[in-house]
Amino acid sequence: MPLLFKLTHTTRVLCANLHVKCFTSF
Repeated sequence: MPLLFKLTHTTRVLCANLHVKCFTSF
């Protein structure tokens, strides 16, 4: 269970980083 939570958290962080890059690219 903790592994799944960590994976979800990592994915969420990566998505946030991608959104930041997209916003900063504009």
